Amino acid sequence: KLATVESLVKGRDYREAKRLIGEILYKAPDNTDAQHWLDRINEEEKRLRQDLEQARKAADAARSAGDYSAVYSVWKEIDAKYTGLPEVQSELAVAAREKQVFEQVRSREGASRKARELQGTGDLNGAIAAWAAHLAAYPDDETALQSHEKLTASLAASEKAERLSAMQASALQLAKTGDLEGALVLWEGHLLKEPSWEEASRQVKELRQTIAQKTKTQRFDESRTKVAALLAAGDLRGAIGIWEMLAAHYPDITEARDHVVKLRGQLAEQERQTIAQDVERIAAKINERVTAGRYRSLDSRVSGAVGKSLEAARAALTADIAALTRARAAMGTGFKEAEATLARHAEELARSNRE
Repeated sequence: KLATVESLVKGRDYREAKRLIGEILYKAPDNTDAQHWLDRINEEEKRLRQDLEQARKAADAARSAGDYSAVYSVWKEIDAKYTGLPEVQSELAVAAREKQVFEQVRSREGASRKARELQGTGDLNGAIAAWAAHLAAYPDDETALQSHEKLTASLAASEKAERLSAMQASALQLAKTGDLEGALVLWEGHLLKEPSWEEASRQVKELRQTIAQKTKTQRFDESRTKVAALLAAGDLRGAIGIWEMLAAHYPDITEARDHVVKLRGQLAEQERQTIAQDVERIAAKINERVTAGRYRSLDSRVSGAVGKSLEAARAALTADIAALTRARAAMGTGFKEAEATLARHAEELARSNRE
């Protein structure tokens, strides 16, 4: 039993050791070894109580002063002296937690102070880095996480504003030099990166409208220049084609449609005049031959047809182009028939004379 007592004393299980010593002394009151172990236990318990009392006083003083590192050191020292003692282990665990919380708060306060200073100078990246350094040691600090996220969002907003300002300046410069397409490319590029950017969306819409209007105006001016050149060369059909293409691409340009109608009228009148001149020329030629009696020898049917074609030609000179076209065809047919008949008569006369 004494060996067991010794083992219990070394393990600081004084209660169980005393119980065994009591059993020994009950049976052998004069057992000096048992009495020795009892005295040793009493002495160690007294020393332990004194050390624990001093440690509590020192820890309480340090805690009152806010020095949680000192509190932890007190109990760490006692733990080294009385290794494995549950009471000390409990106090040491509490001190360790207090020390951790204190150091976390102190680190957070330092990070907050440094972040404010850097933010005051406009160095948001530096302020974010200050919080990041703290979070590297205390990743579960919700307060620090919120501050870090808030600054990160502020930096993103600031950078976005700077990008917008720089891009607006570049786009404005391009627009001032007349490079609207270049300005549009800038805005479209940023709109692709940030589709929800309302300002970029508005600028893209306005620039597209401006470019479309500018292009339409340029096309109209170019068409007018081309038409003027074609009209100077007498090419009415070419001029009509130019206006028709413009009207097809830009139906809202009523002036282009008006020009098409006007030029088609001029072209129709020009063609009518051309045919009228043909009719007058053919009629004059036929009339000259009729006056000279060229068709006097022909039968009445052929000569009558020639006469009717002349009458139709004179009547058609003031009519529309369709009537003129029919008159020209009729004169041509009558003239050819009369000439063919004369040729046959001449051939018959020559053959008769030879016989």
